Amino acid sequence: MDNSLKGYSDISERISILKAFGIIGGATTLAMSLFSIYEKNLYLSLCLLMSSLCFFSPLYLLKKNKIEISGFLILYTLYSLMLYLVATGGNEGSGPAWVFIVPLVTYFIRGLRKGILDLVIFGFLVLISYYMGNLFEIYQYDSPKLLSRMLISFVIVSILGGFYESFRHKYNHKLISLLQENADLASRDHLTGLPNRRYIVEKISSNNNDVKAIALIDIDDFKLINDTFGHQVGDEALIHFSEVFVKTSRTSDLVSRWGGEEFLCILNNTNCSGAEKFLSKLQLELSKSKFNKNGTEIPFTFSAGVVELTTETDFDKAIIEADKKLYKAKSTGKNCIIS
Repeated sequence: MDNSLKGYSDISERISILKAFGIIGGATTLAMSLFSIYEKNLYLSLCLLMSSLCFFSPLYLLKKNKIEISGFLILYTLYSLMLYLVATGGNEGSGPAWVFIVPLVTYFIRGLRKGILDLVIFGFLVLISYYMGNLFEIYQYDSPKLLSRMLISFVIVSILGGFYESFRHKYNHKLISLLQENADLASRDHLTGLPNRRYIVEKISSNNNDVKAIALIDIDDFKLINDTFGHQVGDEALIHFSEVFVKTSRTSDLVSRWGGEEFLCILNNTNCSGAEKFLSKLQLELSKSKFNKNGTEIPFTFSAGVVELTTETDFDKAIIEADKKLYKAKSTGKNCIIS
């Protein structure tokens, strides 16, 4: 269902809105049903009681995440009840007064475009119900101007509601986009554009159901590059390394900047042997892809520590182990991979 509810940021918000409509609609029609019994209007009471059950039923359906069915049930139960009230006059001719709640519920559930179409059709059905009530002498309204004034008011309320829904949808869309952008910025390294440490930790926490190889990588003698050529060139070297890294890796691998000149790669469905082969390939690609600055070639290498991460392995402990192996690789000559 392409409806306004899909504009909300998560399913829980959609469910909350439908629950509110169901509870309010169910409680209101139930109270009106009891009042109609007191007024000895049994047909109206029965109709209201059936409507109440229909309004309350989405509370059960929503537990099973049947959002679309719940939305349709609430909306078209409301339509049916409103048409019945118009045709029969409701309680002493007050039935048509309730049709003005229809635009609000329609826009929330159906959205702007489909909501407008629904309201146009509903308006015609109100017109038919009114005349059918008179034709079959179900209920005779006292004022001949009631229908025209009711429809004009209904159109005005629908238009105003449409403007509100349009602005609400645009604002909500901008808000969701801004939140998504902020979330993306918070999970990305501003220099290289790679995922950062925060993103990796969250990713591993939510998805650690297969064997992975973790490679902790450190660029050799990076401080020397900064001291010799300046920090700007050092930043460009990090960007260059990131680009080669991403180009060499598979789409299923997760390449990130761990901090400073350290990078972390998570290779899915890969053991230590496979990770070593990948890193050897990365070393080769890095040696082929020359980094030049102002006509000067600046060669650099990296060292890496590799460990396996399984469902039984704690990620933090795996990182500590990978860091120990990286330190050993750095202390045994650099440009080295230890697993």
